[in-house]
Amino acid sequence: MEIIGYIITGLVSGTLGGLIGIGGGAIVVPALTLLFHKSPHLAIAASLVQMIFVASSSAYGHWKNGYILKSVVVRLVPLASAFAIIGVFVGSRINGALLGQIFAVFLVYAAIDSGYKLVSSIIRKKSAEEPVTEFTPPNEWAVPAVAAPMGFSCGVLGIGGGSIAVPMLHKFLRLPLKNAIANSSAAIFFSSIIAMVVKLRLINGMVVEGTDGTMVTLSWHTALVVGLLLAPGSFVGGRIGAHLAKKAPTKVIQAIFIAVLLYSSYGMWKKAAPRESPAAAPVGVEAVETIASTDAALEIRGTGATP
Repeated sequence: MEIIGYIITGLVSGTLGGLIGIGGGAIVVPALTLLFHKSPHLAIAASLVQMIFVASSSAYGHWKNGYILKSVVVRLVPLASAFAIIGVFVGSRINGALLGQIFAVFLVYAAIDSGYKLVSSIIRKKSAEEPVTEFTPPNEWAVPAVAAPMGFSCGVLGIGGGSIAVPMLHKFLRLPLKNAIANSSAAIFFSSIIAMVVKLRLINGMVVEGTDGTMVTLSWHTALVVGLLLAPGSFVGGRIGAHLAKKAPTKVIQAIFIAVLLYSSYGMWKKAAPRESPAAAPVGVEAVETIASTDAALEIRGTGATP
């Protein structure tokens, strides 16, 4: 039954990703944490596994359309991959509860970003920008400025980084939106492979607190299996979402998705909150008398007197 749940989770995350253009990690990580009671560390590792399949499909489609720009990718991929490794090491040293709260904050950001796009699409209509086939970055610092937060967020949180990279590529490098999405997908594919390998290595043998308060030892093969079970649904869902985007009421679905993000953020924050320790039992009269008798006996011994 749990296997079916993983497949459905992948299908939902892939469909939403293809429909409204947000990475599946924003759905996968909260689902694994809240519904399947997995550690945030294991959930992030599994998200990185399935992300490879989703990003490969997306990047291949964009490459066939000619939207991937060599001048951007050759600069973006190495830096994003390097910062993804740094992000994995940083994330693996963060307590699971704190990591859950950090992800909860990210979900609020994703909800705000999606809300902004939704409102903008309603109040103003922009003509679609034509994608380009040739591009020169405005300066040597433009691409690294995008690659650093993109790769780091991928490593720490197990998200593609597209929610960060696409707006930055679009605004700071002035890339047309289709080119921004395409080159972000290509960078996500390569950086997620490297981040996945490092993350699986680091979580293997990691001891974390389970949902019942007991300590649980994580293993790399569990995260790998979960990620592989998510992958088929994510891959198929991405195709379904892209098809539905032409027919479905995207604005309504996006509004529902924002509500889901906020609810998931609340759930992850609440789950990561430290548990209250039981209040200490009041000291009874007999216990007080026992302590007093013991103190008196010690005092008599100290003076050398016979009790």
